[in-house]
Amino acid sequence: MENEHIPFPIADLRPVFREAFETWASPSPFDFTQTSIERIAQLHIGFYKGQDLDCPIPFDDLGDFLAHAFYPPSGTLHINADKIWAIDPKILKNTEESYDLQSVAVHEIGHLLGLDHSRIPEAIMYPTLDSQARKVELHGDDIARINFMYPRSS
Repeated sequence: MENEHIPFPIADLRPVFREAFETWASPSPFDFTQTSIERIAQLHIGFYKGQDLDCPIPFDDLGDFLAHAFYPPSGTLHINADKIWAIDPKILKNTEESYDLQSVAVHEIGHLLGLDHSRIPEAIMYPTLDSQARKVELHGDDIARINFMYPRSS
């Protein structure tokens, strides 16, 4: 995770993303390992603004999107750096128009794993998240769908 638009120190972001990946590791056959070596990383995360040249689909072209992730094999997660992000639930509740980074990370990691949106509002994979909302626990629908895509071997 690196680029010029990161809103927090990397040391503060690592636990947020670690927890988001661990959310999906539990009900799936995946193990996630952080690496800083670009050539072996299979998933890439970055913060982008508007017409950033590094982002193939500029946020300016997508309307009010918080983030977008590209299904495998691309494995990239782009977060809209023009939004107000919170990594502390107390700050989230006290900052109007802020979005919980972990909630968005869990949702977008679902896309990295190949999941599409859910029609169930309580599910992580539901397509919208209100500002100041925190949603970090998988719903039964999320679990059923990841298990359907990636059945555990017996």
